[in-house]
Amino acid sequence: MSSENSARHYSVDVSRMIDKVLSLPDHIREAWSLSEEFAASMKSAPSRLIICGMGGSSIGGQLLRDLLGHDGRISIHIERGYALPAFAGRNTPVICISYSGNTEETISAYREAVKRKCPLYVITSGGVLLEEASAKGAPIMKAP
Repeated sequence: MSSENSARHYSVDVSRMIDKVLSLPDHIREAWSLSEEFAASMKSAPSRLIICGMGGSSIGGQLLRDLLGHDGRISIHIERGYALPAFAGRNTPVICISYSGNTEETISAYREAVKRKCPLYVITSGGVLLEEASAKGAPIMKAP
């Protein structure tokens, strides 16, 4: 983009969305690296997996289900409420995702997973979820 076009663009794009779009490849590389480390904490591929999250935090689970769920090797349940499905137990990994770490429904599902002794994994940037998962020693992927 020429400097003239750039100046005109930024006079309209005050939130600098073009910069965010152009940095997307770097963000994808960083996310891939973080996810590889996080995935290594899982001992083996489960036959069932529960992913708890609300709104945008559940989108990654939906993508994973779309990528892996149709071949029949893994059943992925997306939970957007306060409680886990009845089948959740000691052999059912639960991934709780909340960017803020303070999403009420996700914290409730996390606490229920602790009670049921489910293998737990957490993706968050902070909040109550980070505090409780850290105290329990659950694997955590800290979102930037």
